[in-house]
Amino acid sequence: MAKKKVVKKKKKVIKKVTKKKKKVEIYESLQNDNGGHTSVAQFVEALRAGGGYLSQAAKTLGITRQAVSQRVKRSARLQELLEDIKETYLDLAESKLIKGVDNGEAWAIKYYLNTQGKKRGYVERHELTGAEGKPIPLLVKVKRAERI
Repeated sequence: MAKKKVVKKKKKVIKKVTKKKKKVEIYESLQNDNGGHTSVAQFVEALRAGGGYLSQAAKTLGITRQAVSQRVKRSARLQELLEDIKETYLDLAESKLIKGVDNGEAWAIKYYLNTQGKKRGYVERHELTGAEGKPIPLLVKVKRAERI
């Protein structure tokens, strides 16, 4: 098994390339505050534990939020992970909303109808009126364009 290390001093990134059965895998890591390096697996774990919030992942990893953001931008795998985490929380929130509707909770029913029942006329309508329900007086000033 041949291993090759490439060190970039500017960004403090280490790449290890390992060849296995005609397959090349690239593992990248960033140097953290303790002088150690943060692997992709550690990024994945920190992003999951932090609910997809970059600042939480950065705190867990001991690096800056900007470093986490840059790393995610460079990695399709981490971008997919963040999208998956967001979708998971969206599904969770929707399931809680449906449970609220099933339990007859008024707030959940109202919210569901306002957002999902628009085609059936369940929309909030706000009417603006002037004093004592009279129309709002409008004053429109027309300004003539000057000739050049």
